[in-house]
Amino acid sequence: MRKIVFAFLGTKFDRPKSEKDRWQTWRPTISLFSDNVNFHIDEFHLFYGSAYKKLAETVLNDIAEISPNTELVREQIE
Repeated sequence: MRKIVFAFLGTKFDRPKSEKDRWQTWRPTISLFSDNVNFHIDEFHLFYGSAYKKLAETVLNDIAEISPNTELVREQIE
């Protein structure tokens, strides 16, 4: 059975404080894919507002880096 997750971008907590701290800062959406979570997600839909497109791309690129087998779907709303 495929595991599909739908999530909304966290405009505050998913934003890293700086590029340098990107991987040291806890970000809720990224934490779904961390190594210590024993839960593989096959398909991930991220909903975001058009004003946060750049942040959404950063989050999705980070997810692709740590979970390359997950199908990522961008869901821009507004």
